[in-house]
Amino acid sequence: EPPARDWLSNINTPTLLLGGTLDPFQVPSAVRRNARAIKNSKLVFFEEGGHESHLTHPMEFFKTLDSFLKSL
Repeated sequence: EPPARDWLSNINTPTLLLGGTLDPFQVPSAVRRNARAIKNSKLVFFEEGGHESHLTHPMEFFKTLDSFLKSL
């Protein structure tokens, strides 16, 4: 288990986690686990997205980010 997981539960600020359903580096199950550990987190996956979803899904990525930031 990566050491970062030890302190994820200490994060108390609104947190957006973004993932790609086809990401080989941050697999969806790991991203889901991280989201569960962070209070007040929002998790969004990009269908057919890889590790660089901001490049392969730019409009969806920026709309998601914009919406999250406006919700703060």
